[in-house]
Amino acid sequence: MIRTLTMPRMGETMAEGKLIAWLVKPGVAFKRGDPILEVETDKTVVEFPALGDGKLVESLVALGDAVEVGAPLAKIDLGDGPDWIGDGNGDGEDTAEPTGSDSTGAPLSQKTAAKNATTNITHSDAISSTDRVRATPLARKIARDAQIDINNVKGSGRRGRIEKADVKTFLQNTGAELQTGHAMVWKRTGAGIPVVLLHGFAADHSAWAGLSSQLQHSGHELFAVDLPAHGKAALEAQHPDAFTDPLIKLLNDQFGDTPVHIVAHSMGAIAAVAVALQKAVSSLTLIAPAGVSHTIDANFLEELANPHSVQSVANALDRMTHRSNGLSNSAIESIYQTLNQGRLVNLAKSLAGASGQAIDIRPDLCRLAMQTPVSIILGHRDRILKWSEALDISPYIAIHHITDAGHMPHWERLPEVKTIIERQVRLSTV
Repeated sequence: MIRTLTMPRMGETMAEGKLIAWLVKPGVAFKRGDPILEVETDKTVVEFPALGDGKLVESLVALGDAVEVGAPLAKIDLGDGPDWIGDGNGDGEDTAEPTGSDSTGAPLSQKTAAKNATTNITHSDAISSTDRVRATPLARKIARDAQIDINNVKGSGRRGRIEKADVKTFLQNTGAELQTGHAMVWKRTGAGIPVVLLHGFAADHSAWAGLSSQLQHSGHELFAVDLPAHGKAALEAQHPDAFTDPLIKLLNDQFGDTPVHIVAHSMGAIAAVAVALQKAVSSLTLIAPAGVSHTIDANFLEELANPHSVQSVANALDRMTHRSNGLSNSAIESIYQTLNQGRLVNLAKSLAGASGQAIDIRPDLCRLAMQTPVSIILGHRDRILKWSEALDISPYIAIHHITDAGHMPHWERLPEVKTIIERQVRLSTV
């Protein structure tokens, strides 16, 4: 008998928990009372004991994921034993807590069992489910990291649920935590080894929200910039060459002579290489970089630089990812309003010519790779650039392949991209 184990409530105020570790291996039997998983709440780290015998069949979430109370965690094989989990096949939003039994055979909910686990939780005032706004775990996490009240965010999901894109749109519209100077705009979060994030064409600092949050928790300081002509940056740009001087001035002002690690996406790779030629950097990680291949979807650039409608923007954004990009209708509307200002028209023309990409960073990048660690991350489902044209660039550059991602691997395969960046930073930090 296979049942779905859901996230237990380990405290009256707990709304979600982060899965830290499985304490049992798939296919290995465990007994009632054995600790089977470890969860981090906003107050402590808790071991959750099994309420009966069983075997872990399959984890339904990745380690480190924030999961709402009642949302599915794993498939458990109960064998011929009693059903101590119950029916956990709901959508995780209004699912009743599964029940088991205590040592006397009386019904025992996961909530009660979690309370009986050994923890150091201190309870505060309870929050009823009717008082709590509906939001996905990722939306809550982004809002919490940005220190905004999620109750102020308008949800676009089913039954008004707040989703990741809604929080990102709210941050973009309110400018929360943004700093300005040198006619530039940036967001600086976390503490530790500095990592500079440079977005691609038609994006801004908010495109890094997920990756930035993950790296922040790994002990990094993230510095995400709105490049000239993008987002809320006051500076204009007709060509990527116009990014270089403002970026160098900004980095010198913020970090002095300290070398930084740079992570850049698509067009941002052009700026990253230009900066690295003039300023010492610790490493370069380029995600689906422009300028290292020949082929480019010029229509994509045109549709974003000179959008005809919200739908035309939606169609262009659909091509960025292999699967759904997760952007809500309200987020796409906001992007359209920004792009409709026409700031990117000349920049788009500078990136693509009649025969393909108009900018070639390969020679400079190859020279940099002789002395600076360089990694390139390629999505094999990229419909904007042709990934295979970057394979012969240099034997000194590490190429990482993600076969089921499009032009946005840091959206579609965040854990893998995060690991690659962390490894790059670790190996190249003296």
